Amino acid sequence: MAYYVYLLASKKHGTLYLGVTNDIVRRVYEHRSIAIKGFTSRYGVDNLVWFEIYMMCSPQSRARRS
Repeated sequence: MAYYVYLLASKKHGTLYLGVTNDIVRRVYEHRSIAIKGFTSRYGVDNLVWFEIYMMCSPQSRARRS
């Protein structure tokens, strides 16, 4: 299964958000539609500026997300 590390920004020189997901399209949609209230909706962070794909997720990441 692929995992995505992604970076969102509010604007140039604005707030940044770093996240990890296994479905980048769904997750960016959630950020843009403010489906989940929290940091990104509070600071208007919804522009995808960078992402990388990894084929494995580290055991530490899996434990943290459980």
